[in-house]
Amino acid sequence: MNNGLPVTINLFSIIKDINAVNWEAHSTLDRKKAHIFDIFNDDSGQRISLVHCEPGASANSHLH
Repeated sequence: MNNGLPVTINLFSIIKDINAVNWEAHSTLDRKKAHIFDIFNDDSGQRISLVHCEPGASANSHLH
């Protein structure tokens, strides 16, 4: 986390190089082949993230 401050990121750079950010495994809800990068995450549960799904990625049914 970045001291509660959002991360500044150029989304166009990610399009050019998907590995430009530090992806972490995203395996909750039995997800497979999914990775996550938090732009913002605080103690109240608010979260803004990028999710990268590889071909064939899956997860159990859930609501947002």
